[in-house]
Amino acid sequence: MRLNNRDYTVEIGSDVNPRDGMMIELWDDAQTQVMEVYYDDPSGRFTVNTFGNDVDLQLVDWLIAEARLRLPPKSKPEA
Repeated sequence: MRLNNRDYTVEIGSDVNPRDGMMIELWDDAQTQVMEVYYDDPSGRFTVNTFGNDVDLQLVDWLIAEARLRLPPKSKPEA
């Protein structure tokens, strides 16, 4: 993603301990983590963390849309 002459990349990861879920992270071209959207497996909740950064709303909207596409929940087949 490129915005305001800055390049941003995403990384997807999982965290088992101490958290139990998956995240999509947004990193800037200075290798600083700008924000994260986290999916918590036990509660089924998505949360957003900007780590105290001021983040352009366009980036927030874009990363949330990416999280909805790329992170759980996935529908589970009926047993």
